[in-house]
Amino acid sequence: MARLIKLCVTFAGVAMLCLGAQTAMAADNAEMLACIPEGGVDDTLSRTYCCTGYAMPGSTYCTNPSDYNNGWESCYQYCATPPVNGCVPSGGWEDTLYVTSCCSGQAVPGSTKCLDPADYGTDWKTCIQQCQ
Repeated sequence: MARLIKLCVTFAGVAMLCLGAQTAMAADNAEMLACIPEGGVDDTLSRTYCCTGYAMPGSTYCTNPSDYNNGWESCYQYCATPPVNGCVPSGGWEDTLYVTSCCSGQAVPGSTKCLDPADYGTDWKTCIQQCQ
């Protein structure tokens, strides 16, 4: 049995990004964790997890800044594509600050997204982009 859940990142009470995921029920009827695809938003408290097992380093953003490194309750991070031979293949997601880089050397125009909207066009800290 599957159940659809919705995870939303809010900023100042406004939903900035919402992502749906399905959870499955284990044989003992306990709910299993939702797997978040590449480019999706994962919580830092392990209520969900990245399907690839790879969260983008440095992408953590907390809607309540006092939660950072202090309980992580309002904090989220992007699920990304693990580098292959040192770079992210086409279709994968990498960070905008070049902790990782696209094998093609190019990102899909318009694919950049940031957990903290204030990072877009400024420090790019919580931003990722899809590789061409």
